[in-house]
Amino acid sequence: ANAAAAASASASRSAAAGSAVHLSLEERVNWEEWKGEDPFWLHALCGSIAGCTEHIAMFPIDTLKTRVQALQEGSGITLSQAFRSILTERGWKGLFRGLGAVTSGCIPAHASLFCVYEVMKDRLGIH
Repeated sequence: ANAAAAASASASRSAAAGSAVHLSLEERVNWEEWKGEDPFWLHALCGSIAGCTEHIAMFPIDTLKTRVQALQEGSGITLSQAFRSILTERGWKGLFRGLGAVTSGCIPAHASLFCVYEVMKDRLGIH
């Protein structure tokens, strides 16, 4: 009886594994839209986290771009020179100066973006 139960359990696992292979890519990784399975606040929170992650990752590059743009036109400063000047003046923290203000604004912005997007998609009948 134990051998039959073990064989049946093994066959069930194999069937389940095989059926997962036949799912379309969209069915397996359709995480981009809210389907009501999770609380809406969780969807908004994940949107905020994604937005903040993007801002944090790009902030040093944006800092360099702003430094180069802020200098007088025709100064001929390169990105590497701007990078070295920020490190000399403020250290590594200088690349992230002002990040707190940006993230405090992007948390509600991305949460509301995800909420408005999903509500409008529902109201317009877009799925």
